Amino acid sequence: MLKTVDSIQMRETERDLLSQDPIWEEKIGITRALVQHLRKQIIMGILPPGSSLIENQLSSELGISRPPLREALRVLEYEGLIKNFPRKGSFVSEMSVKDFVEVSQIRIMIESFAIDLLQQKHITDCSLLSCYLEGPDIPSMPSQDDPPEKKLAKLANSRFYHFKLIEAAGNLKLMQFYSTIHYSIERYQFFYAFGPNVKEDGLEDHTAVADLITKGQYEKAKTRLRKHINFYSDKIKKRMIQKSPKVATTA
Repeated sequence: MLKTVDSIQMRETERDLLSQDPIWEEKIGITRALVQHLRKQIIMGILPPGSSLIENQLSSELGISRPPLREALRVLEYEGLIKNFPRKGSFVSEMSVKDFVEVSQIRIMIESFAIDLLQQKHITDCSLLSCYLEGPDIPSMPSQDDPPEKKLAKLANSRFYHFKLIEAAGNLKLMQFYSTIHYSIERYQFFYAFGPNVKEDGLEDHTAVADLITKGQYEKAKTRLRKHINFYSDKIKKRMIQKSPKVATTA
C-alpha cells in the first residue's frame, strides 16, 4: 500500500543511503510540493468535486514532468481526495453526507483506539500536543467570510494536534491509516465548519483531552474526544444539508 510522502518511514540505513542521492532528494521534493499544491487546491475547492485531472494538462500548467505528477496523484488517491478510473483517468472525489459520516466514524474509531494504546502503555506525557494548545501562534477561529488562508491555518493547527495525539500512541500503521481519511475530513471542514456567528473553536476540548490523558483518566479523555468530534460532525452535516438539500438523499 502506498504511503503518503509525509508519512514515509524507512530504516535509518535506507534513509542515510538515499539522502546521499541528489536525484532522489529532488524527486521527493518535487512530489511533496505537488502533493501539497494539489491537496490545497482540492481542499479549497479550486479543483471542485468531479474535476478531471488530466496529466498532460497539469504537467504543462505546472511545468513539471509526468512521473512525479503521477506519484503525487497516487498519494492524493491514497488520501481519498481523488479517484482513478481505468481508461477514464483521475477525478477529484465527490463530497456527500454519506461519505462524511463514514469517514467521521472511522476517525472516532482511530482516535479512540490511540487513547486505548496510550493507556496500555501507561503514557501520560502530552508534551507533543502543547504547542498546538497555547501560545501566540495559535490561530483564532475564523468566520465564514474570513480569507481562505486563515481557515487553512486553523485547520492545520487542529490537524497537527490530532496527528500528534495518534503519534504519541506509537503505532505507525495507525498513523498511516489515519492519513487516508484526515485530509478528506479537512475538505468538509473547510467548506462547512465556519458558519456565521461561530464561537466554538475546539481548543477547549483539545486542552481538556490532553489534561485528562496527563491525569491518567483515559476513559474520560475518550468520552470528551468523541463528544468533540460528534459535535462538529453534526454541525457540518446539518450545514451540508442546508446548503445542498440534494446531499441529504445520499446520507
